[in-house]
Amino acid sequence: MFSNFVTDAVVVVIVLGFMIFIHELGHFMAAKWFGVRVLTFSLGFGKRLFGFKKGDTDYRVSALPFGGYVKMWGEDPSQPRTGDPAEFLGKPRWQRFIIAIMGPAMNVLLAIALLAALYHYHYQKPAYEEQSARVGDVDPSSPAARAGVLAGDLIIRLDGISNPKWEDVMPKIATSAGEEMPLEVERDGQRLSLTITPRAEGRDEIGYAGWAPDTPPILGIVEPGLPAAKAGLKTGDRIVALDGHKIAGSGALVRALQLGQGKEADFKVERARNFTSRSNRSMAMLTVRVRRNGASAWAFGARLSCTSCLGEEQSRLPWRTTFEVALLRLISLASF
Repeated sequence: MFSNFVTDAVVVVIVLGFMIFIHELGHFMAAKWFGVRVLTFSLGFGKRLFGFKKGDTDYRVSALPFGGYVKMWGEDPSQPRTGDPAEFLGKPRWQRFIIAIMGPAMNVLLAIALLAALYHYHYQKPAYEEQSARVGDVDPSSPAARAGVLAGDLIIRLDGISNPKWEDVMPKIATSAGEEMPLEVERDGQRLSLTITPRAEGRDEIGYAGWAPDTPPILGIVEPGLPAAKAGLKTGDRIVALDGHKIAGSGALVRALQLGQGKEADFKVERARNFTSRSNRSMAMLTVRVRRNGASAWAFGARLSCTSCLGEEQSRLPWRTTFEVALLRLISLASF
């Protein structure tokens, strides 16, 4: 346990030190750019261990490895001004602002660069995003239902996007709340022209259409002693039908359970015989007695997996795409 603590502490010091170093590097580069005389650029704090001097700047490594600092000429407002054009406080206000803001800006750029590099070499996403946009489930009270979209429809055109995949549909809907969009679907060999207006939902007013991909829900955690476990359902089971009706999404499963009002339900599941091979699977029929979960809800004692069993695809993204994805992830995190 002590060795783990030491390892964790060392990792924290290294990571935190690197982040602070990048932060101070931003101040340093901006100061040099505007001609401010930098007296010290230190990696760490405290007593100077070693380093070298180039021009006016002492580049040093100090005893305490907790980040670093930049010392600029004329940055202390309590000291008298010398009139030297190289002093920090002698620079125009906008230049001082840029010098001050470049520290946080470098941390943001570092985060984007690291995420972009990660996504370039190893990017995981649900496999359905690469599939054609065939609708598996439609929320009855959603904009998609009001537009006339049905489960099984294939989206062949959405607001100018021809033959979209789900990775094209989802961001388009998310960024188009309240905007009426032309929609064309294929149903039973016929093309139908519809119109959909995504509804704004949540604090950030993200667009919501109310349709879901044709992806059978996967069981994540099966609670011991509850109906699902007693009936023999297991983690990783793919629910393909309920009482003989196809289940194409988690929303469809939840609605079917609520409508059943606690009666026994026949689950048809697809189960992997060998979890090292996704292709080696078998079908099973199990009867589950649903129980009441609260005043008006019904549950069967299992949680659904959101991503892990949807068939994740690993790929290498182009650099331009990785930077766009990284920036969107940071923006979405900042909105919380």
